[in-house]
Amino acid sequence: MSGRLIVFYDPSFPAAEAAGLPVSSAGLDMFDAVCSAENLAATLAAAGGQGASFVNLHAPYFPKSAWRAILDFLRNGGGLVSVGGAPFKRPVRMEDGVWVIEHEQTAYHQQLHIHEALPVDSGRVDDLKVSQDIPLMQSSCERFTVQNTWNLVPHVTKSSDLPHQMGSAGPMDTRIYPLLKGCTAKGREVTAPVVLWENVGGPFLGGRWLFVNQPLTAEFWEQAGGEEVRRWADFTAKGITELWIKPNYAAYESGERAILTFQAQRIGRNLTVHEPQSWTLRISVKHDQDEASEWNHSVTVDVTGQFHVQRIPVELDIKPGSYRVVCEAEGPDGEIRRLRQGFWGADHELLQAGTPVTCDRDYFIKDGRPLPVVGMTYMTSDVARKFLFLPNTDVWDRDMAQMRNAGINWIRTGIWTAYRNIMQVDGHASEEVLRSIDAFLLTAKKHDLQVTFTFFSFTPETWEGQNPYLDPRSVEAQKRFIRSIIARHQGTKNVDWDLINEPSMFDPPQIFSDGPRSAKDPFEQQAYIDWLKKRHGSIEHLQERWNMTSAQLPAFESAVPPGPEAINFDVQDMHQGKKGGQWLDYVLFSMDMHNRWTKELYDDIKTVCPDHMVTVGQDEGLGAQRPSPFFYAEAVDYTTVHSWWFNDYLIWDASLPRRRISPTSFRRQASCTWRRRMAGQNGVKPNCGTCWSANMHTPSQRVVQEPFIGSGTRTSIWIMPMNRISALSEPMEQRSRKRMCRMILAHSWKASGTCLRDGSWRKQR
Repeated sequence: MSGRLIVFYDPSFPAAEAAGLPVSSAGLDMFDAVCSAENLAATLAAAGGQGASFVNLHAPYFPKSAWRAILDFLRNGGGLVSVGGAPFKRPVRMEDGVWVIEHEQTAYHQQLHIHEALPVDSGRVDDLKVSQDIPLMQSSCERFTVQNTWNLVPHVTKSSDLPHQMGSAGPMDTRIYPLLKGCTAKGREVTAPVVLWENVGGPFLGGRWLFVNQPLTAEFWEQAGGEEVRRWADFTAKGITELWIKPNYAAYESGERAILTFQAQRIGRNLTVHEPQSWTLRISVKHDQDEASEWNHSVTVDVTGQFHVQRIPVELDIKPGSYRVVCEAEGPDGEIRRLRQGFWGADHELLQAGTPVTCDRDYFIKDGRPLPVVGMTYMTSDVARKFLFLPNTDVWDRDMAQMRNAGINWIRTGIWTAYRNIMQVDGHASEEVLRSIDAFLLTAKKHDLQVTFTFFSFTPETWEGQNPYLDPRSVEAQKRFIRSIIARHQGTKNVDWDLINEPSMFDPPQIFSDGPRSAKDPFEQQAYIDWLKKRHGSIEHLQERWNMTSAQLPAFESAVPPGPEAINFDVQDMHQGKKGGQWLDYVLFSMDMHNRWTKELYDDIKTVCPDHMVTVGQDEGLGAQRPSPFFYAEAVDYTTVHSWWFNDYLIWDASLPRRRISPTSFRRQASCTWRRRMAGQNGVKPNCGTCWSANMHTPSQRVVQEPFIGSGTRTSIWIMPMNRISALSEPMEQRSRKRMCRMILAHSWKASGTCLRDGSWRKQR
């Protein structure tokens, strides 16, 4: 591998002393090339990329003149080991024989899909823990010291896998693994100073990148640290072998047998596809509660640059309860990967235990007592919104255990996109996805978590219809879609149903517009005419109220849903004589049509699951001209508000949607990234929204205390990246979730009692 392991270390360059090496570069003799800033670009260009690795011991600093060569090297599949701090944040240029350090910048590392790098205080870290899934740092861990580190915010997905759907995620181009984690004395993971990125798609295909986001000490090098860095470089230089193991279903009936699918492929641009690597797999399948229910299997597979699939029948009769699958894969050079999966044996007794959550005028009720709710939206930390298509109950179990340990008792999940992938043909839903939903609810019930499951987002799927809300063909298909899910959970006690997340009316391509947008179909046209007749009675009254002559509006049938271009929204529109009076009617019509759609689906759900609550997830604030809890409260069991980043509107959002019917649930409040909250008010239908209280000092204090103010009933946090929602943005979600969990634990005393109607608090024993 002559010339393939390239180290950038220059004693005259910034951070040379911080790298822990003496000026003589002792400890780097085992590398093929130790480059100065002057010859780095030429050395990288000669190496090419794939099969080579670039080690930068000066992070966050790098020679600005070498950036193009660095970028080309990585785009050619080259490996990377970045040591010292936030990668590629401080370009350095030579002026008059002196190194000039430029200000911190994001432009360079953003080209590597690192949107931002944020400092992390390691003051709470008691020790460091090595990942057992990829134990690369096993021999290195004892050489590390606890130091402040950096959190990388990934933005690895730049496109949508379903461009015509607003809620779609993107391709899973990068796998991100924390290899070394800092833990508190109580075992909570709070930092990740060493992180591995594997680029399995996109512009950096085949590149393994290892980020050591803290400086190495002199003690590290004195303890044969050079050999460790060489081993890291070898690991990144050899490229990626992608391995998956998964069951054919996430849940099985008793007596069925699982089939595991093992997938493998070497990833790179110029691989010799027929050159095999022999991997040994040691697979175990164990029941969580029954030690006697265990199956073990070993097999050797040859992995090349061609996609390899192997089905492995599990010779084990499934019984109720959860199963864990562990596949230890060992490569030809001793590399170890541990793949973790799981599935459920259907446990109907577990799902039917207890009583369903209900609500009265002011509160959510569980087991006859008011339930102050602390919750969050959760779509799994491994594949995000693809979790129903790529289920992993082992990941769900670990995530939910962490959430429950932090005091979270309610999660919201569901289907934000790809409805036709679940029910391609009207009335024939995918059994694989339905079983994934079964397994998700079982995992939540195991951890005593209530689940709000959302069926649609933004606009419901039309199937072969024309209008998502008004075409009977579309609505009937939606009922069949919903019944396919809820019919399996008539007796399930830990679920309620959310018809749609943040609905817009009516035209799917124009969601999130400033008010309703017509789909211009005959169903909407006829419904609008009928609604106007009922509201105004006579065409003369309508002409008067719309300020139109009989020639301009001769009959109800001549009224058409207005577009924004026909309305005098701007003061300058007075010159054009636009007729703005019709806009109020069209907005109110859209509210009524949303209610009509909601009531029809609500009634259909209640015939199957009469004990389950049904709601709708309302959009930002209360001033938007989209379906509002002011109007749809009559059609659901509790209402919702998503205030998102409108943190100054939280009192407004908590008080204005009050209806003397049932409580309000407040969601989608921004915390760290964005937040969501749910709470109830006296005399309010439970309404889901966001709300800050002026007498609280910090976002953390506010979001925790909201459920306990007055008749507060539900607070839920939304965690998602600020850029395109990416199936591989979960590391950010994981870190945000951990921060939120730590914050909730810090205030957990508030969740250990019962909120009384007079606002007092009774401590539980």
